[in-house]
Amino acid sequence: MKKALKFLLSVFVALTLIQNYSSDKPVTKVIAEGTYPMACGNYEVSWVNDNGTFSEISCHNDLGSALNTMFNYGIDAVVRHPASKSPTKIIAMVSGLVASYSYRRGSNVTQTGDVVKRVADSTVTITQYESSGEETYVTSHREMIYQQTASYNPSNGTGKIGVNLTGFDGFINLDQVDLIPMKFVTRGLSIQLGGNNDGTPWESPFWVNPKQSYYEVVQNGNYKDLVYHVWSYWANSSRVPQDYSQTIGPAEDWMTVGSKYYTNNMHHLYSDPYFQNKVMNNGQHAAYYNYYEMLPLRSQTNISGQTLDAFLAQRYSADSSKMYGTGSIFTSNQESYGVNALLVYCLGLLESAWGTSKYAKEYNNLFGWNAVDSDPDKAEYFDSIEKCIKEQMGINLRGYMDVQNWRFFGYHFGNKGAGFNVKYASDPYWGLKVAALAYSIDKFAAGYNGDLIDYGTYDLGLINQVNASVKRYSDANSSTLFNASFSQSNYMKDYSIIIQSNNQGWIGFPTPNGVRADGSLVLHGKGFENYDWNNSVGYLRNDQITPLGIIEAEGNKPVGDFVQKITELSLNGSKLTIKGYAYQPGLYVQNVEQLTHQLVIEDADGNKQMYNLTQAEYTDQNYKAAGFAESEIPLDLLLTDVGTYKLYIRTIHDTYDETKPLSDITLPETGSELLFDYVFENQNGGVTVTKKAHVIQEYFNTLVQRFTLSEEGKLSIKGIAFVEGRHQGSPEQISHQLLVSRVDSDEVIKTFDLTSYVGDEGDPNLNLGYNHTQLGFDYSYGYYKGDVDISDLPDGDYSFTIKTISDGKEFTRKLYGLSNMKDSGVLTLSNGKFGELKRQYEFSNRFELAIRNYKIELPEGKQPLPRIRESYQYLSKIAFSENDENLIIKGAGFIWNGDFSAEQHPKYTLYLIHKETGKIHSYQVDGLTALTEGDYSWDMTEEKGGNYDYSHIWYEFAVPMLELEDGNFELKLMVETDSYVDLLDLKSRASIKLPSVDSEKKFKATRNTKNKYKIEFELKGWYVEPISLESENLNDNEEAGNPTDSPEETNVPKPTVEASETPNG
Repeated sequence: MKKALKFLLSVFVALTLIQNYSSDKPVTKVIAEGTYPMACGNYEVSWVNDNGTFSEISCHNDLGSALNTMFNYGIDAVVRHPASKSPTKIIAMVSGLVASYSYRRGSNVTQTGDVVKRVADSTVTITQYESSGEETYVTSHREMIYQQTASYNPSNGTGKIGVNLTGFDGFINLDQVDLIPMKFVTRGLSIQLGGNNDGTPWESPFWVNPKQSYYEVVQNGNYKDLVYHVWSYWANSSRVPQDYSQTIGPAEDWMTVGSKYYTNNMHHLYSDPYFQNKVMNNGQHAAYYNYYEMLPLRSQTNISGQTLDAFLAQRYSADSSKMYGTGSIFTSNQESYGVNALLVYCLGLLESAWGTSKYAKEYNNLFGWNAVDSDPDKAEYFDSIEKCIKEQMGINLRGYMDVQNWRFFGYHFGNKGAGFNVKYASDPYWGLKVAALAYSIDKFAAGYNGDLIDYGTYDLGLINQVNASVKRYSDANSSTLFNASFSQSNYMKDYSIIIQSNNQGWIGFPTPNGVRADGSLVLHGKGFENYDWNNSVGYLRNDQITPLGIIEAEGNKPVGDFVQKITELSLNGSKLTIKGYAYQPGLYVQNVEQLTHQLVIEDADGNKQMYNLTQAEYTDQNYKAAGFAESEIPLDLLLTDVGTYKLYIRTIHDTYDETKPLSDITLPETGSELLFDYVFENQNGGVTVTKKAHVIQEYFNTLVQRFTLSEEGKLSIKGIAFVEGRHQGSPEQISHQLLVSRVDSDEVIKTFDLTSYVGDEGDPNLNLGYNHTQLGFDYSYGYYKGDVDISDLPDGDYSFTIKTISDGKEFTRKLYGLSNMKDSGVLTLSNGKFGELKRQYEFSNRFELAIRNYKIELPEGKQPLPRIRESYQYLSKIAFSENDENLIIKGAGFIWNGDFSAEQHPKYTLYLIHKETGKIHSYQVDGLTALTEGDYSWDMTEEKGGNYDYSHIWYEFAVPMLELEDGNFELKLMVETDSYVDLLDLKSRASIKLPSVDSEKKFKATRNTKNKYKIEFELKGWYVEPISLESENLNDNEEAGNPTDSPEETNVPKPTVEASETPNG
């Protein structure tokens, strides 16, 4: 439809609506909630987005102005209103399909006691005019072609829209349909339909990926078949609609295999889903009429009853189908009652599920007679299958072939536009289904050799004049048998007849009603009356008959907007890859030579350069040449200068030359190549790429190659530390320092200058692996080394930081070791202290140096397991005993991948070391399977699984407080079995309740969160010096006033010797 015509139509519809529903009341803004929220509270003109959502274009107070705006915006524009019953709230659209949905209205109200039941309508009616004229009906979820919105009531969401239902042009209730814009169909987008039901059956809104019906030509063995693809508009959770596609007949000679044809009335063919490109031949619009669907039932089949029986016997036996062996019953009644045996046989197959349905088996009812949609169990009962067939062919079908009966819409099975299908069945594809079965039998009868027995036996034509007088003889003065119309009205279309004779300007054809010898018509009634084949002939002038004829396809008319889609845009360095497709809908491009695609690069001054892209096949066969794909596009060569460039795709065809900017695409990450970066951005509705001089991120690279401690108290270190993007090619450009910090405060207490140099023989060249040298950067002096004296460090724990100074800017990083580096072990330093350089496994292998005035020796003959990770510790409790004499310490510990069963005699030694004196108190216990006194513990073996026994990993210590001198203590835990040993700082990562005493005696336990969560004690006033028995005896023998010599004070053990107390606990 051209824009001018659309505009006039919208104005006409708008005026009609204003006359029907005028109101002086102000517009109330009501925002519709749900899956498709509205930004407007009244008539909202929206655009259907590519992701299936809606974007508001404008908001209107009346439908007329909304329609005007909608048509101006093209095929993807719609009008929505919050009162609509449909989930999408669409009440009008430029182009699209309609899904029937009868359930939003109900009837048949019944009441049982206090329970009122309202049954939702099973079908919805379509009328010839808005509220009158001929009508048909259809079930829910069926496809219709949208034509217009004729009226709308904004107070309750009701109204009328014009549709075409498989050939019937009419009007349907807006609240009993859902409108589906074409973008949802062509893009394969999900849409929500249904809901807002009136009564039962209840059906919630559901999602479906809607599809549009079409014909397709398929080669099937010896036959070139025509398949009609059609779907229900209902889907389960998969969103895939139910497929009712079927082969309906032979394709016409002019049709080519693989071709698809769309239709908006079941006959006239288009090559596009928007119905803009007619399928043409010799200047005529192609129209396909299915032979079996259009064949009047006043005809005779050439296929025998035995052949019908043989066809059914392929699938069913006598025990399983009521139609088994009935072929001859159909053919004999054909002769008597003038009804085509093949077509009625196929009708029986369809209605009775090949003779297997409940009504066929229990009621002898093959045709669903009286099994109406609202109550199928009203199906009529027949004494026998033979009587059922006879009554169907002799009486029941006569009502649909009686020109004076309200059900007469032609005497072919047809569709919803004409034929039995208008009134006989709610299924709009009922006539095609019968035709499909007839075609299957016809091929079977021919032995599938490529021929057909029945197809084309009769020449068909259409009566083209409403109320044309059908004469008894080929003479204008002869009596009139009847006037050609449907249901005795002015409605008539596709009135199919058999051209039996064509003489002297008159065409003779078998009449719908039987004609008696006196010229009277056999009308529908309950009695049987044979059809007289010789008398039952009517005549019309040959200008009143149009023979059925046909055509071929061309995609030569543009429809809709130009399509361009970029499916991939990626960058590798400076090499660009681009893939996508571009074409003009309606103009078919099936050969790659028909299109050329170019990448257009435009600089800031408007200068353009073109880069030809390689053609690639697109998935749509009508637009096979629309695709393009190109990789390794050299941006470093095409973008000659630093600056911003806009990118376009140019598509060249014989009839058009389109250049469109890149848009709606995920942008690639920034690419780098030698001296330049390539940055993509969305700017001004398109995609730009900016070529920038390369800026290297200043990344600080560090690696410790060697770090050792000697007994002389010296650290020897070597490693790598340099910064990318800075000049470090000489000693003047880079220097290195080693910083020594306290772990618990991060205070730097010593700084040592290191030597910066180019590395030793065998060390890698630091410039390899980078293109930075081409940018003028040199990292040659990124190595450092040095030997530093730490012998004067006081007791404590220390960490290390490497500092690199490059062009006056400082970069620092803590030193971490590699997993294959070895710890120093506890060394006796030349100054008499003890030092240990080790990696802290729990802290990313951070290097730490421990300086102490004591050493705890490991048991002889036992070695630590090679560490895969820090030995396990869990501190459960630290608390005073009831009399405050002992400090209770409970927990668990084990060495990973070690056996802690009873047979390995696990034991634990707790060391309390006085920080100032180095005096050591030790307490040893055996491993337990669980803690006592209800303190929480668990089976670690069961928890961890595997091949190791962790059953005896729990310990309990009771530390006598009177043995502990005033001062500060650190704690260590030795974990050992018969085979292995490990010495650990006693610590707790988890927060734990710690005791504190502040009176004459003072005690405080802390978790040093800055130093590996180590447990530390501070106490005063607890220590009681032991009194020996020997001293007491001496005192007894002393004379008064004659004091003895003072006892010697116990010496503090030397730091190298463990000062053990008697094991307790």
